[in-house]
Amino acid sequence: MLPEQKIRTALFYLSVFIFFSGLPFILAFSLGYKFDYRHFKFAKAGMIVLKTQPAGADVYLDGVLIEQKTTATLNELLPATYNIRLELQGHYPWSSQIKVEQGKASLFEKIILFAKRTDIEQLNKTSFSSFYVDKEQKNIYSLDYENRKLYVSGLQGEHHRLAALVPKMSQEPLKFIISFDRKKVIFLNSRQVAVSEIFTREEDVIADQGIVLDYPSDVIVDAFWYSDNYHFMLVCRKRIIICEPVEDFKPVELASLSGHNHSYFYDISSDVLYFSDYQKAVDGQMHQNLYKLDVAPKVTVLPRIIKIKANE
Repeated sequence: MLPEQKIRTALFYLSVFIFFSGLPFILAFSLGYKFDYRHFKFAKAGMIVLKTQPAGADVYLDGVLIEQKTTATLNELLPATYNIRLELQGHYPWSSQIKVEQGKASLFEKIILFAKRTDIEQLNKTSFSSFYVDKEQKNIYSLDYENRKLYVSGLQGEHHRLAALVPKMSQEPLKFIISFDRKKVIFLNSRQVAVSEIFTREEDVIADQGIVLDYPSDVIVDAFWYSDNYHFMLVCRKRIIICEPVEDFKPVELASLSGHNHSYFYDISSDVLYFSDYQKAVDGQMHQNLYKLDVAPKVTVLPRIIKIKANE
């Protein structure tokens, strides 16, 4: 065999060897597999999909900036946990550790990049201890208990004025609740409720108006205005009572409670109070139950009596 023939034969067998040696890699890549050098084996690649609002954020994969911006699809990733960081000018960055599994896509399609706010505006004109936003009437009520004053303003802090005076209480109110007609307000601490009138004009505010009611026998947790804008309900540790804003009124107990923690919700449209309470069952264990208390006034309707004279 001539030397040239030997060389061609050697090259042929070398090409065949290279082809069959590389065939597994070619087939693996065509089927979505990559060679994992850390574990020295083939593994099916996965992907990460990143969608942000707003779009256009820079993507850092394990600290390295890639060419894609969000929305971005990171393909052919070996199974592992990757550190992802997203950055967009004028927004707070987002970062997370994302686990990629074999042949699966890790979808992150609801990423919100929140804008860095530099336009925070102070709305209050006086000091205050608590506030309430009345979205329906587009007002903000703020309580300055140190000076015993309740103020009201628009949602942008405009038209700020005095709305009511707070009666003197033994302790600072935990909260205040505006009546549904926006004409009265109750202030409550753990043992007292103060009731004041809300005035529509600052010059009409009356000094020393209002009343303070003491409830020393229980701990007040919360309060609700009744739908008539006159009565109010108190949720206490051991009972639920309904009251009138007069000194000599004896509260009506609507429900007796165990004294454990409970949740509650008052539906003004139907005058129904939903609440939970723990009660001891026949097995001796304490169980939490959900109750519905209908506090709507019961109206007795007299049936109309119709006499029909029989035909003779």
